[in-house]
Amino acid sequence: MRLAGCAGGAAALGSIIGPLGCGSRRMRDLRQKVVILGFDGVSPGLLEPWVEKGLLPNIQRLMRLGGYRRLETTNPPESPVAWASFAIGGNPGRTGIYDFLRRDPKTYFPEIAIARPVRPKFLWGTVPVSAPRAICRRRGKSFWKLADEQGIRSVVLEAPVSFEPERLEGGYILSGLGVPDLRGTQGTYHYFSNAVGEDDVENTEMGGKLVNLRFQDGIARAEIQGPWDPVLSERKGDARKELAEIEERLLEGDQRPKRLDALRQERAELQMKIAKLERERPILSTPVKFRRIGTEALSIEVCGRSLRLAPGQWSKFVEVEFDVTPIVSASGIARFYLESLLPDVRVYMSPINIDPRDPVLPISSPRSFARQLAEKIGLYKTQGWAIDTMAYNEGNLTDEAFLQDVVLTFEFREKMLLHALKDMRFNLFFELFSGTDRVQHLFWRLLDKRHSLFDPILAKRLGEPILDAYRRMDNVIGKVLKILDSDTTLLVLSDHGFHPFRRGLNLNTWLVRNGFMRLASTGSEQFNLENLFGHGDFWPNVDWERTRAYSLGLGQIYINLAGREGRGVVKPGPEYRAVKNEIIQRLSGLRDADTGEVAVRAVYDRDGSYWGPAFDEAPDLQVGMASGYRVSWQSTLGGISSGLFLPNDRRWSGDHCSLDSSICQGVLLSNKAIGSKRPSIMDIAPTALSLLQVGPDFADMDGASLALT
Repeated sequence: MRLAGCAGGAAALGSIIGPLGCGSRRMRDLRQKVVILGFDGVSPGLLEPWVEKGLLPNIQRLMRLGGYRRLETTNPPESPVAWASFAIGGNPGRTGIYDFLRRDPKTYFPEIAIARPVRPKFLWGTVPVSAPRAICRRRGKSFWKLADEQGIRSVVLEAPVSFEPERLEGGYILSGLGVPDLRGTQGTYHYFSNAVGEDDVENTEMGGKLVNLRFQDGIARAEIQGPWDPVLSERKGDARKELAEIEERLLEGDQRPKRLDALRQERAELQMKIAKLERERPILSTPVKFRRIGTEALSIEVCGRSLRLAPGQWSKFVEVEFDVTPIVSASGIARFYLESLLPDVRVYMSPINIDPRDPVLPISSPRSFARQLAEKIGLYKTQGWAIDTMAYNEGNLTDEAFLQDVVLTFEFREKMLLHALKDMRFNLFFELFSGTDRVQHLFWRLLDKRHSLFDPILAKRLGEPILDAYRRMDNVIGKVLKILDSDTTLLVLSDHGFHPFRRGLNLNTWLVRNGFMRLASTGSEQFNLENLFGHGDFWPNVDWERTRAYSLGLGQIYINLAGREGRGVVKPGPEYRAVKNEIIQRLSGLRDADTGEVAVRAVYDRDGSYWGPAFDEAPDLQVGMASGYRVSWQSTLGGISSGLFLPNDRRWSGDHCSLDSSICQGVLLSNKAIGSKRPSIMDIAPTALSLLQVGPDFADMDGASLALT
């Protein structure tokens, strides 16, 4: 957020936000350095045979130079869960991160688990008195924060589950996984086309915006949807708070007739005010104009800037700005891709990333670090889920365009890495590369002959995208090995492995069929990500008074526990344990009737899986599925489909979420021999601190320092 017309908007709000990165602590300079590279989702089942075939020479060299092990992951083996445990060296019971989503036990509604947004406040609906921000929901201190507190210079790039970022006195941090786009979502894209019929204009399941273009004299005008209106949200919130206070006073039983009449009148007026506010447009927007230039190019005009694209071409980043109030605006950056010009105009616009030059939310520490990086390497994506998987999964981005975006995103991550290693002072360094995970999600179908979308011809045409991603990883490891000296320990790891995703299980359907969940009405509701981020209505047909259990997220089952859930009916104690045990016994070993295969390997009780200060936030049960299976798409948001098992006919054909963690190990490589036989992702934090001779009390860590020689 910035003052409209002011290039230094962030500075103008500096007095509100407060200083960061003061650098007042005395920092030490050690000879010993630790460099940690994370590559999300790298699977030992692919890495090991490709190394044996000589396809990954730098990784093979690293194995010979030091060591290699499969790396135990978290339960469940999900990126935010595993990277959170990596950061603090503790199990999810210490981090409080159990999934991408968490539920509000009072309302049963899903929320993003990584960070809680804090909306800005305005005086008279115009002047900002507090800036927007986010509160990181991950508990515990990261090992880079612990190192910083003992005078170790740290540089952390694309820090996962660290949004907002911790303040480092003598180092730098750029937040990664968990940073939203400008709308506050995890990736809302736009798809503009005259082939999109007016009846088809809607939000896609993954939250994309399909926009109809109507050309007249070669020109079409449309709107780009931006953030939810924070002023309107604040007014709604204030009105609802007033209404709740009046309802509470009415329930107190004040018997004075005049006072009761006055309160009822206030209630009626507030109800009318809220209804009127609900009719106002809740989303900010900005105009965009498309103009055909003959049959060769398309001009795109947005926010006073003009782009010219030929078919098959990506634009550079362009600033997209939204007026919040007459004196405040919010701006981000986006890229356009012209898929085709004839016979139909088809234009894709990426999610609007927070502009690192003037971020509306704190995404780095010190705050200026994001801008300094942009000045060094150019504009880069700041969204934590940086690659546009949602649009590609829904068929609104071509194969070639998607892979071009993958390569460009990786190249900018590599530029960050090389800049830091060559030009910045540090003793502890970490950077996360996420492209390996995203490519496997979308292209596992090209490796899996049993998947319905297996296509060897496409694999040949695209050049084996997953192997290409591993080769990019191998190449960057080779560059790092050339830079590092003998006093530097290198650790390369992934957070989990990968498996095919051929069929989905709807856990809520299973709960309904087995009497654990009751429905108040027939039919099923289809949810999309716009419901999640727009605070839509969930669970419209569930009879909570007769429901004992429900599922939300990727394999989490919650008991409808009295005193904890808003409308809980299961009594704590023996009844609670009995319901859990019954689900474990009946769901474990569940077979898919259509294939005869075991779909559910195990169901884990939280009592034996998690421990720590965030234990009470854990799901009551965690499902561990077999290779080839995953929780269905609609099940993650509480949907209840008619079928129990559903074929996965989407491009998103590989996964690890909701799988049994015992079959989803990641990888660990080092330039030093790894003596430990079964290292865990929780061991990396104490290992790094021990190498740097940082001696905190490891009582809050479940991991142990690895034996590296």
